Amino acid sequence: PRAPAAATSPAALEDAAALEVGGEYCCGVLVTMLLDLMLYEGNAVVEGLGVPDVVVEVDGREAGATDEAGRAELLVRAGARKVRLVHSCFGAAGRELPDFTATEDGENELRATADVRLFLYATAPEVEEGEEGPSGDPTIVWVTGSRESIPEDAIFVEGHATATGAFGKGVSTTMTTSEP
Repeated sequence: PRAPAAATSPAALEDAAALEVGGEYCCGVLVTMLLDLMLYEGNAVVEGLGVPDVVVEVDGREAGATDEAGRAELLVRAGARKVRLVHSCFGAAGRELPDFTATEDGENELRATADVRLFLYATAPEVEEGEEGPSGDPTIVWVTGSRESIPEDAIFVEGHATATGAFGKGVSTTMTTSEP
């Protein structure tokens, strides 16, 4: 049997594994790190609402991902660790968390918050074959939570957007044509 690429949960560890010649291996005490990724609205945490499918990197290597509740239980080596979260809600660079020290006898719980990002863009009406100008159909304005879903030919919207959050608090922003 081959050693798992990344033992990220207690269930991922096997009783025995074969080592390969030329492999890179690290030794250390493994401890459980609990990550709780929450959403904020104003000054309050939105209870029971987390961000799923956030990739968690520990010391530059993928260690796992958050579940539907925004939680991850990972096995990490005890000691100082660098934790980075990768998801579209954190932008292309992801989010580096403050330095974290995992201890053998401590509470290894890390709490972080995620920003809710919405992107607004428009798409021009499609011109039917044989027609020379716009079809007269309205321009459609789209809202997405993922920058990756914005098509290359998107038209960025200039104006002001207002929404109501989970606790009924109003949120607004001014949009420019340089960013969605």
